[in-house]
Amino acid sequence: RQSPGTPYDVPFLVKQSGASMEITTLRFKNSISNFLNECATIEQKIENGQLGRKDLDKIIDTYNQCIEDQTQKSPVTDADPRLTALSNFTNKLKADSTVPTDAVDILNDLHAKVRDSKPIPNYLTEGLRDLLKDHPAYLGDLENLFNLLKR
Repeated sequence: RQSPGTPYDVPFLVKQSGASMEITTLRFKNSISNFLNECATIEQKIENGQLGRKDLDKIIDTYNQCIEDQTQKSPVTDADPRLTALSNFTNKLKADSTVPTDAVDILNDLHAKVRDSKPIPNYLTEGLRDLLKDHPAYLGDLENLFNLLKR
């Protein structure tokens, strides 16, 4: 983006996190290296002089690719037994066509709350109980899940 409020042609970088930086000629290497420090390969290429101020589009593309690769390679673990139990119960309900789809939606909401370490509102648990009251085969699993979520 162009820097707001300036009549000059000064590039302005903005990350998805909201962090931003004006690209100036002075101290370019140091400032851009610090701003894009999540990707070591970009830092090295800038420090070695392989990429400069004129290569800004290439720097941005390389940085975005580096971050995407890091995100895809990071291990995704459901080490939390509550998340594992929620996923298993959700899969079990998805396989049964007689169960209302709202029950799966509520389980997805519960999964998001547990993953984000947010409190679980009573309306979600009561709503799930109400939706599954006509499915006695799942009531035991449901109670076990709720007991696990209370811990």
